[in-house]
Amino acid sequence: MKQIISLTWLFLLSHLAMGQWKLSGQWIKSEITLTDGSPVYKPELVESWIQYDFLPGDTLLSTINGKSRIFSFRLEDSVLVVDDLYFKVKEYQDIRLVLAQIPSSPSDVPVQLIFTPRHLASVGFVPRSYVAQNGDIVTGK
Repeated sequence: MKQIISLTWLFLLSHLAMGQWKLSGQWIKSEITLTDGSPVYKPELVESWIQYDFLPGDTLLSTINGKSRIFSFRLEDSVLVVDDLYFKVKEYQDIRLVLAQIPSSPSDVPVQLIFTPRHLASVGFVPRSYVAQNGDIVTGK
């Protein structure tokens, strides 16, 4: 048993060291901000429903407000490339995916998308703490 665990860790570490990680799963947008953390004041962005499904074969199924499109994507180090859009993968964990848009022109106002896995979003996942609209930090117990 100890050998299996050691081999598993060796396998995982070798893939991480070589940058061989892959985006996968179904992700629901839980928050959108500007890349500096400032709020976005466009209701059509803030209230939009976005789901990204990372499928085998480097395929992305993007669903925005009920309309779906399929894209191919690639990862270049920690940059997600989808068509002519570039996102820095700032965080990729079991419970959170953070993508920060890299502007393609000086007039772009880049946003940061924060995603929750679909299986947590659909059961009403509640974070340990959050910032209320009045600025207070609310902590769950």
